[in-house]
Amino acid sequence: MHQSLNTARDSYVSNFLGEAIEENPKRFWSYVKQLRQEDPGVADLEIEGKIFSDGETKAEILNKQFSSVFTNESDSVPQSVGNEPKSRISPLIITITGVTKQLTSLKTNKACSQDNIPSWFLKEYAQEI
Repeated sequence: MHQSLNTARDSYVSNFLGEAIEENPKRFWSYVKQLRQEDPGVADLEIEGKIFSDGETKAEILNKQFSSVFTNESDSVPQSVGNEPKSRISPLIITITGVTKQLTSLKTNKACSQDNIPSWFLKEYAQEI
């Protein structure tokens, strides 16, 4: 049974790659790249002679390090320096034509933004939106 499972997998991969080469070369090269890459993750960390290899411990160590070197900026709006006048931003004008143009120019192979709406959906239904 083990041999037939390997044969089935090989057949599937062969068919997948054959279709990918003809229909979507990007998908083919993505698969090849995936096979060639190793994901070593975060290397073991050595601190004061101790080696840490546990993922959660390494994350805590890195978080502590990054937190120590970054500062929290004030949420207040900075005041103008000296007697320099504050610049004004002109009013933002949003039009149906402009929104439609932006939606139809979306790249559909990009990941969703924070709203989890796929770009292909926004592009496809730009006129309705």
